[in-house]
Amino acid sequence: MFDRIMTWFGGKPHSETRETGKIADIEQSRTLLKELKGTGCQLMLRFRGFDGSYTSSIVEVEKDSFLVDTFLPDSGNSLISKAQDIYVETILQGVTCSFLTHFQGNVVHADNFPAFRLELPLEVSRYQRRSAYRLKPAADNTISFLSPLEFTGPLFDISTGGIGFEYEATLGKLQVGAPVPNMIITLGDYTMATDGVVASNVITEVGTLSIPLRYRCGVKFAELPSAIVEDLERYIMKIQKVRQRMAHSG
Repeated sequence: MFDRIMTWFGGKPHSETRETGKIADIEQSRTLLKELKGTGCQLMLRFRGFDGSYTSSIVEVEKDSFLVDTFLPDSGNSLISKAQDIYVETILQGVTCSFLTHFQGNVVHADNFPAFRLELPLEVSRYQRRSAYRLKPAADNTISFLSPLEFTGPLFDISTGGIGFEYEATLGKLQVGAPVPNMIITLGDYTMATDGVVASNVITEVGTLSIPLRYRCGVKFAELPSAIVEDLERYIMKIQKVRQRMAHSG
């Protein structure tokens, strides 16, 4: 289904994806959407027959439908009722979830805010898009950079392909495709410097009126020298072995 949808919208299937489990049950679908709502995951929507993509978030999950907030850019608000099919994609805990849905009508949500009712999907495809094993690093492993915004904080995960971290929305918003030059990554007593590009950026926490409070960002490394790749591989293997020993001793 995923490959077919991407063809409809003018894209190509991702060669690095692998399916991690398909949901084909309405109750599981409803549970998944409730989890997306609870974690504040950002949705990316495309409308078949129209160019462009739009972002929104789930504001309510009902028995046979779910409600989404108005779109950014706001031009999507006038197009959704004309769309024959709506393709939705989001990321939950590192796994890409995608499904087809259909417009069911305009509604007024809590506090008289407009929203759109969409059909509850009967099937959800889930894909892991990582070509390299990612490891959740130790708490003292950090990343620091000065552009496109200034940030220093702990890493969420790391692989030879890139890193992940979370940051407060008050710092701004990292746009997908934005270059992140001169990243300083500290892994215990090892420090490396490299450039990257923002590969994903999703909302992980929202406040009142669905205002983002926190984002989780994935940055893809620029081409790394083989020596640094080997250093990262050794680090990941070292941490894996330590955790395996701890698991067996416990």
